[in-house]
Amino acid sequence: FHPERGRFFVLRRLGLKFREGLCVLPEAEVFPARCLGTLLKVGAKMQQVFSGTHTGPTALDTHFYCWYDLLQTATGLNAPAAVDLLWTCGITDGGLHNMFLGEDGLWFFDLGPPATMPLPAFLTKFLMSFFHTLGMEETREGSWVTRFEVEEATGLLRPTPTTAEKLAGAYSAFE
Repeated sequence: FHPERGRFFVLRRLGLKFREGLCVLPEAEVFPARCLGTLLKVGAKMQQVFSGTHTGPTALDTHFYCWYDLLQTATGLNAPAAVDLLWTCGITDGGLHNMFLGEDGLWFFDLGPPATMPLPAFLTKFLMSFFHTLGMEETREGSWVTRFEVEEATGLLRPTPTTAEKLAGAYSAFE
């Protein structure tokens, strides 16, 4: 949360590098990086990158200065849930993206030391992992699933039909 070196500020600087092409990237990553760079710019609108599916300011813009209130709420110990703890068994990142489910078993990775953590923190990480895993799906050939298509007429992104369906499922997990 540092005002100059915190992750929000680092994201803004990284976005500038993406927009200006200052990062050495594989050719397939140049366009996605430019899109991300656009979204990380102060005042960016979602419709600058996405075609009709996402509009308005970015989450980074709408929540850029709320970190202090968030930090105060998270450490305020004013509600029972703030002091109710969950034994993590080492699943400190608490997400679907830290599990591999195969036909012969379930594997956990990126485990940390067993600890206790507040229940809201664990559940938030778990719910956000529904979105995180959307970008981490592999094809049978071992490459990553493409989640967005570029509209030729506008150069804007739109979710693939499969992505739109999976996003609806992830959103329903939050309801």
